[in-house]
Amino acid sequence: MKKLITLTLFTTAAFAVSAQFTYHEWTFDDPVGTLLEEAANTGDPGTAAWNAGLTHTTDGAGNYLIGNGDISLGYKSANIGPYAGTLTYEIEIDSWDLDNVETFRNIEIQLRDAENASDVVKVQVNQQGSGNVRFRVSDNAGLTNFVFPDYGTLSSVSQTTYVISIQLNTNTGEWETKVNDGPVQASGVATVGSLNVIRFVVGNNPYGTGDDFFKVSRLSLFSTEAAPAAGWFGYDIEADNWVNTGAWLGWVNITNDPWIYLDDLADYIYLPDGQAADAGAWLYVIN
Repeated sequence: MKKLITLTLFTTAAFAVSAQFTYHEWTFDDPVGTLLEEAANTGDPGTAAWNAGLTHTTDGAGNYLIGNGDISLGYKSANIGPYAGTLTYEIEIDSWDLDNVETFRNIEIQLRDAENASDVVKVQVNQQGSGNVRFRVSDNAGLTNFVFPDYGTLSSVSQTTYVISIQLNTNTGEWETKVNDGPVQASGVATVGSLNVIRFVVGNNPYGTGDDFFKVSRLSLFSTEAAPAAGWFGYDIEADNWVNTGAWLGWVNITNDPWIYLDDLADYIYLPDGQAADAGAWLYVIN
């Protein structure tokens, strides 16, 4: 067992969204009949791939069509890969027609800590028994099904495009939700944990054989920072954040990155992002 000398750093992080990097995005400009797991991911790195589980398909007109006679329920999950900064998970809904009332039909987007089976934050588009539709949000810090104050009683038939977003500061756990980039509808502080998955959910009651539907025209995951490369400078990260860099630096621990603990020195070096290149690296050693 390697002994790690603990370095304590105190930082502050504000909740703000500035630059936008598109990690993963599905715009559903695919041929008619394309399953979600087959739809093109045009993001960068764009490596997230949905698992199987739903039989809904694209309509050939830029939408992922939920319902319209397809009764499959369940969820799709995709591993999001390395990330940094404030994440924004968005769903763009082109339209819906739910006039054949069936209580609690809904679709959801979730930022999920799959290792701990916890939805960090999720937003649901939910049909009530009256037929009306509402938007609501939950998190893993105790908030349950909070209804967006400006979107509590929408019609069962809509031709309005709604872009619903969850913004999550992955450093602090602060989150907020918006619709069409309007006022904040809800906010809170969740436990980020081992956030590693996005989900898309179809529930709770089927759409029968009728023509009721949701049309989803986009799913996107953005961030305020570019996606970091997998591993640490190309080396695999092992248990407890130890990395074997071989002849370069030997065994290092990156728990307090950019302060890097070198096992051979039994001390820390300072190696911020951008300091290393193929020709070598500038680093700072504590005297």
